[in-house]
Amino acid sequence: GAVAFGKEGGPAHKLSDGMGLADSLSWNPHKMMGAPLQCSVFLTRKLESGSTGMREMNGCRATYCFQEDKNHHLEDMGDMTLLCSRRADSFKLWLLWKAVGDAGMAYRVDSAVSLSRSFCNLLMDKRAQKELGVQGSFVVWRNQGPFFCNVCFYYVPPSLAGIEEGEPFWEL
Repeated sequence: GAVAFGKEGGPAHKLSDGMGLADSLSWNPHKMMGAPLQCSVFLTRKLESGSTGMREMNGCRATYCFQEDKNHHLEDMGDMTLLCSRRADSFKLWLLWKAVGDAGMAYRVDSAVSLSRSFCNLLMDKRAQKELGVQGSFVVWRNQGPFFCNVCFYYVPPSLAGIEEGEPFWEL
């Protein structure tokens, strides 16, 4: 979900291609955007008015919280939400967005993507590893750059340096 905030033409923005075709998406601003506390968003296009889909998936049927004898009980969305109505999460997101604006949100996403790519390039640069005095080497899994911000790599200690490249070290 955070890639949608990437600056037009920025490193993260093209990852959002096709996002509009999805039935649903989740986004965790506390992980990617620096929201101060847990804050999650789940968007779906499949719920029609009056649908009970979210209530069936997430409801805890806590009758002590959601009494049917109160006014407009069918409009009470508490039992339909993840975490049983953590509406305050949306306030945390609003405060963050208000503080940094659209440009700040884009900067956070694009910076994270750029940093992961730079880190991956450093891991793949054996000469740079030698210049930094790295004993052994770091290997990027399958020599693939990061798809988003996760860089998968492993460390090869000097004792295994003579093994043919490509042999799965974890099976030794």
